[in-house]
Amino acid sequence: PQISGTLVRYLQSRHVDMDAWEVGMFDQTHLAGYAVFLFRMDGVPVYWQARNVCGTGPKSRNPTSEEGFPRSEVLVNFDHIKPESTVVLCEGPFDAAAVHNPDEGMVGVCLLGKPLLTKTQSHLLQSANPRRVVCCLDGDAQSEQARLYNQVERLRLDVSAATMPPSQDPNDLGPETMARLIQAASPLTNQDRVLMQYRGSRQKSGKRLLARRRFSWRSGPR
Repeated sequence: PQISGTLVRYLQSRHVDMDAWEVGMFDQTHLAGYAVFLFRMDGVPVYWQARNVCGTGPKSRNPTSEEGFPRSEVLVNFDHIKPESTVVLCEGPFDAAAVHNPDEGMVGVCLLGKPLLTKTQSHLLQSANPRRVVCCLDGDAQSEQARLYNQVERLRLDVSAATMPPSQDPNDLGPETMARLIQAASPLTNQDRVLMQYRGSRQKSGKRLLARRRFSWRSGPR
């Protein structure tokens, strides 16, 4: 992929450190207009994810099974995790970019759109044995945040959860605010988890109700 001035400005506006991430853009092919993030493990390219910047098509694109490892077997930024690291688990690459700060020992790890760790990702994270893990999913994913926290806790790693404002993600808030939230992250009590699961189910119910109302309005008499 190529790097253009337009792409650089866009990535900087989304808090992407060009020295820390391998990202570019194709002029042609079905990825034209997409920022393409390349991910490595043990120095070997294993996966990519493309995010729509100025192209037509879906918000993101992922490789086929012939073009990369299965997403379930990739732990983004695995090569950067050290015993003294704080690993911050996020949803997408822009979120991970907003929390990634090697100078402060923070490694942004995006789950590539999936809110939970797979069996392979869990094994990789446990084998890396970071000093601390912070769960930092989007503010509207509270039930998933609680489930992710439970997953990491079962790995016997030091885990905390960042308190995200409703309907906002790490990239919305930016590096400075996220650094404060990560610093303030704390373990979840059992009551916290129950409340987060409840609030998450209420959020999903509200979204389903809104979707039904929109469908009813569109399909109703004119």
